[in-house]
Amino acid sequence: MSIRAVAFDIDGTLYPEYKLYLRSMPLVMRYPRFMRAYARARRALRTDVYTEPFREAQAARMLASLKKKVTRDSCSSAADLIEHRICAHWKKVFTGIRPFAGTSEALRKLHAQGYVIGALSDFPLGAKLEVLGLDAYFSVRFSAEDTGHLKPSPVPFAKLAERMSCSPHEVLYVGNSLDKDIIGARNYGMYTAHFIAPLRWKRKGGRRTVVRLPDEDDPRLAHIVFSSYHDLPGAVDQLQELVGAI
Repeated sequence: MSIRAVAFDIDGTLYPEYKLYLRSMPLVMRYPRFMRAYARARRALRTDVYTEPFREAQAARMLASLKKKVTRDSCSSAADLIEHRICAHWKKVFTGIRPFAGTSEALRKLHAQGYVIGALSDFPLGAKLEVLGLDAYFSVRFSAEDTGHLKPSPVPFAKLAERMSCSPHEVLYVGNSLDKDIIGARNYGMYTAHFIAPLRWKRKGGRRTVVRLPDEDDPRLAHIVFSSYHDLPGAVDQLQELVGAI
């Protein structure tokens, strides 16, 4: 079975995530307790089992972190605050952020080769792909929040494969997080490409792009490890050859 689709995480994978963090420092300084509680709630939701809608589940965990009473009304108010303080702020400061070098060209080549291109992000997408100038390549795009579960849960990866009309083994998922992207996608049966930002890559010794068929028992090993989008189309071709030889 060959790879038919390539899907991408967005934040930290298609653009330098630190740029958004730097632009969010005024928000962190203005609402430090709120932002810490938000971060703790997101971490909890990656492992918790819950039945309520995602918006309410996230708000409930924030309130608990802030030692506030959790009620239907307080959850609704907290969810509105998340949208007003955090999501709206990110939409405003994202303007002007640019993708990693070579990203647009890599997407153009993959698209021209007939791959279905998709985006699955933990955070709301807003107009990120449009601002990055990459939206024309993506036929599938959505947030894991829309599925009610964050990565590495199998739920968003299952929805991704469904929306791309592919089986898991026909999808290559590209992400920068080992725990959320690589382990999550591999555990669901997808091929994976671990993107390491250039500065971090250099600090780690700057080895060459890796293409392999790793041990199926170790989900922490990606099929592709790369740091330059200029290398990605060629690496996908190499992986395709390895997959075809199985």
